[in-house]
Amino acid sequence: YMKKSSDYQKNVLHVSSMIIVSMNIERMMIVRRIIISWNHLRDIIMNIYATYQCNFHCKFCSIRKDHSELVDLIWAENELRSHPELCSNINILGGEPSILPLSYQDELIRLCQDVSKEPPYYITNLFEVSPLLAKCRTIVSYDFGLREHHREVFQNMLQLDIDFSISTVLTNYLVTNVGSEKYLNTIEGFKNCIRADLDIYYHAKNDSFDFTPENN
Repeated sequence: YMKKSSDYQKNVLHVSSMIIVSMNIERMMIVRRIIISWNHLRDIIMNIYATYQCNFHCKFCSIRKDHSELVDLIWAENELRSHPELCSNINILGGEPSILPLSYQDELIRLCQDVSKEPPYYITNLFEVSPLLAKCRTIVSYDFGLREHHREVFQNMLQLDIDFSISTVLTNYLVTNVGSEKYLNTIEGFKNCIRADLDIYYHAKNDSFDFTPENN
């Protein structure tokens, strides 16, 4: 679903496959995600999990950890510069990147932009609004009542004065409790929302809350 940006109108529906490019067990993974859209275009997105810590405790999340070291920026720079062909688009995510020190966020954003020559995507729950979002292409993870503090996040999106996208996990809750009409009306209500995606949820072995599409 697109509101403004015609460049992405043919790229809403996509299938994702994930290949690990480099791994540091104690600190992070950089993951190469090849996105194949229905019109057969290909984009490569490099994910940088800056931390696995988060200020939310979403029941469907299998990534969050209470303790997680920050990605070493020297190590990350070496990895990124070793794979320039994979760095045309870079995601900064977690965990929740907005809880990290601003100086660290700023340096990571600068590094990503220096390598890719484009502002990185910054994926956030927007409970805390980073003052550095204007330097990035912002994506808000928003799943309505499935996430705690969803009312505060809703208000933050209303007040956000930069263009942003919304990413929502396709769940049974979204279909039965929200519905397509409310979903589309909510998206339309955000004047600066330029894109909205429905994402497939990948569940882990230890999930106690199964929201996978095949079980919905």
